[in-house]
Amino acid sequence: MGIRRRDQEDHILRLIQQAGEVLRRLRERLTHAAESPEAVRQEAASATDALLGGEAPLLRRLDARSAARLVGHAGQLRAWAELLDVQADAARAALDVEAAGALGARAKALREAVAELWPDETAPG
Repeated sequence: MGIRRRDQEDHILRLIQQAGEVLRRLRERLTHAAESPEAVRQEAASATDALLGGEAPLLRRLDARSAARLVGHAGQLRAWAELLDVQADAARAALDVEAAGALGARAKALREAVAELWPDETAPG
């Protein structure tokens, strides 16, 4: 693996780690009803932007398989799916059943794309 590729992989792993830290905080806030569900949704969306970078708006518009191919990293996609799950949970807590269903379906579709495109990398973590 070349230096540039290693640096890129290190950067992606840092982004995934940061997303994981945000996920833990958001889940705790949802569990303890410490904050409004809308605030949790907004922070999860911001964390998704940080995870996906400048292509986040484009990736959100693409179908899950196309987005997965562009992202190109199973761990990054799993983190995105987890952030979508938190957004879905927050939507459910706010009684926004329609948004919760759409967010949950997108998370599921991303996981399915990972399983299809990287069958050896579908283990959690």
